Amino acid sequence: MKNLLCNKEVSQYCVDTLKKLRADKSQVRYAHLIKKEMCVEGDKVSLLRTIHSDEVFLKTIKNNKEASLKINKIDKTNLEEACKDVIALASSSPEDPHKDIAAIDEAGSFSHGSKEPDFDQMYQKLINFKQEALRKYPKIILRDVVLYHQYNKEFIQNSNGVDFEVGNGSYEIFTMFTAKDGKKTSSFNYDAIARKDLNGEFINWGQIDELLRQTQMQTVLRSVPENFKGDVILTPLCLLEMLSYLVNELKDGKHITNTSLMKGKLNQLVLSKKFTFKSLALGDQFAEKFFVTPDGFRADDLTLFDKGVLKSNLLSQYGANKTAQERANNFGVNFQVESGEKSLSDMIKVVKKGILLQRFSGGSPAANGDFSGVAKNSFYIDDGEVSYPVNETMITGNIIDMFKNIENISTDFVNYGHSILPWIQVCGMSISGK
Repeated sequence: MKNLLCNKEVSQYCVDTLKKLRADKSQVRYAHLIKKEMCVEGDKVSLLRTIHSDEVFLKTIKNNKEASLKINKIDKTNLEEACKDVIALASSSPEDPHKDIAAIDEAGSFSHGSKEPDFDQMYQKLINFKQEALRKYPKIILRDVVLYHQYNKEFIQNSNGVDFEVGNGSYEIFTMFTAKDGKKTSSFNYDAIARKDLNGEFINWGQIDELLRQTQMQTVLRSVPENFKGDVILTPLCLLEMLSYLVNELKDGKHITNTSLMKGKLNQLVLSKKFTFKSLALGDQFAEKFFVTPDGFRADDLTLFDKGVLKSNLLSQYGANKTAQERANNFGVNFQVESGEKSLSDMIKVVKKGILLQRFSGGSPAANGDFSGVAKNSFYIDDGEVSYPVNETMITGNIIDMFKNIENISTDFVNYGHSILPWIQVCGMSISGK
């Protein structure tokens, strides 16, 4: 197409067009993604494909009225129409003087990971994984094994002169599996792990090996013997979900509506002194780095809780303006909870009665933090030993109390690529069966 644009031309054209259309302020983020995906059945590649995608995110402010729009076309004709549309949307939006864009900063170009994949390694490691998984765990049925490499190039510009380029390349494997023992089958289980390179065998990535072992044990489930209050050991995958509930209390929505359970508690001890939680946007150990925030600011690492003390909320520029608080240095990515002092096996030994909670199926917590849901792919712990896989077991608690009542944090941890998390033992949880 004659008027097709590429790379930085896309964001620059949109910023210039919005200026001509008399926008007071504007921000443009253009992302070009190249995803190369491989699947293997048996010892043969069953799928090998490359996906290209383009997304342009437009934000404009005119007369203190803001609007946003996303488009997947990068030719001048469609981009110009999109710019006109976002201006029209802004004119009918409510007025809000707290809307803003990032101030000018020194231009920057950042990169992390590989731009091109290593197909030979991808293929060989997929074959190795399938052979090793089925050798170690003959009752396992691998339903999906998908490996892909993606390279995402972003260009961020705004009318104040912000000008960033970001490139991130990473690999991710996703596998879903079940177990079959005669006529008995387990429920589905899965794992997804990202890395910036292909170091190590896939079966040792994340918790894949352990989850395969556990799933092979889960063809027969039992209920807990009684309803009780006891300890729950959150696995790293389950902990990630619980952290998402906690992080939600730090973001714009809860603070703007004055419903955050962390409102007015900055620099106060609010959780267990054993709990230190960071958002490491620039951490080398993660599959991606997030160099720029969604609202156009240069990002940095951030400590959210330091030994139980709330050190930072996760407010955007708008949230900070709206609530007269400080803007955060990033938007809540690449989570890391600092490891503790006991091994996972030693943590299990001190649990008289409880649950090893692998996955949690439930709704978001209520306004006061209360939650309840079903334990999935989980085990009953009896007198310091993992006893048997459980069925139809409810877990009830409060998200803030949970992080206050931490008994132990493991020295063991799992790097999922987007998070590095230990196991956490929490006391006083309500556990009930059928």
